[in-house]
Amino acid sequence: MKKLINNINNLSKIFQNVYEEHLKDNNNEVLIHPLVADYTRLFVSLIKEKSNLKLTNSFLDILDRTISNDNQDVVDIIYISFIERLDKDGQNYVKNSNYEKIKKQLNEYLKYFGK
Repeated sequence: MKKLINNINNLSKIFQNVYEEHLKDNNNEVLIHPLVADYTRLFVSLIKEKSNLKLTNSFLDILDRTISNDNQDVVDIIYISFIERLDKDGQNYVKNSNYEKIKKQLNEYLKYFGK
């Protein structure tokens, strides 16, 4: 879990700011699902602004590699707190990306829930 958070925070000061705000709002405690949901909202806003697509791709790369290499608990966090919270713009961005593991997770979610 810490590895995932560190990798995301190391991407950019923008993600680090989200993390710091999360700690401030939660008495210096990391609540992993809300934190990943916060990262997801930032990801979607970056897509909509088209402001830093390199950063959004780097974020997806981390998630894709994490799905490939980490335990099921971490994969579940990505599924619940990232995949399930994507809006249509986020879903389309992931569908059109080159990150196969995260795309597969999204496609399974969409197939199961019919969204």
